[in-house]
Amino acid sequence: MGITITAIQLIGGVDHRHIAALRWVCDDTGSTGSSSTAAVVDWLADDGNIAWVGRERLATVEIVDDVGGPHLRANRVGQPSRDLLDLPRLPLYSDLRPVDSGSAVILGLAGAGIRDDDMRERRIDPDAASLP
Repeated sequence: MGITITAIQLIGGVDHRHIAALRWVCDDTGSTGSSSTAAVVDWLADDGNIAWVGRERLATVEIVDDVGGPHLRANRVGQPSRDLLDLPRLPLYSDLRPVDSGSAVILGLAGAGIRDDDMRERRIDPDAASLP
């Protein structure tokens, strides 16, 4: 299954590791949605799922696991690229900001009482009616 990423939200910086949420279009159905980066990372980890960047689809999205934890990065012809960072920046989750969760900082909806587990429930699920 495939999606095309059409916009991103950055929090706390302007690098790939600061992408907090993404807007996407399902390639099969045309349905649209927004998901946290963690949800897209989980979805991409499943075999058979692929994410493209932008309407031109010149780059794919890959998972990069480094010291700060997994994040997403565009890959064009086998090389890291800025394609994700060049997408429009939209306030996908207007209340999304870093929240202290003991030993790690996670992204959560401020003031809404939503935990990281709840954010993962927004994951892209091919069996869900509103998501690909």
